[in-house]
Amino acid sequence: MKIEICSNKDLYFYYSTEMDTKLFEKIRQTQKLNCNFNNFSDLLIKYLDLCISDTKTFLAVLPIKKDKNAKMELFENLQYKFEKLISLSLYQPLMIL
Repeated sequence: MKIEICSNKDLYFYYSTEMDTKLFEKIRQTQKLNCNFNNFSDLLIKYLDLCISDTKTFLAVLPIKKDKNAKMELFENLQYKFEKLISLSLYQPLMIL
């Protein structure tokens, strides 16, 4: 599975990651996800759609570090705290001009 994040306004804003079953298994264990690899893309799309349609309850953030790597984090607002649902590391590939 490959995830890419880019911007129509900034041609240099591009982050991506690729995930295979081994990497997914590490993420599943550390983040205590209860889905399998085959259903993960559907789950991710569902939460991203909720971040767009229900902005008071769901939130997606992309904190970018100084080394230009980023983490896409999806949160749910539970009224008393934000619960992190999913966190994925993204990388900005080297650009050759």
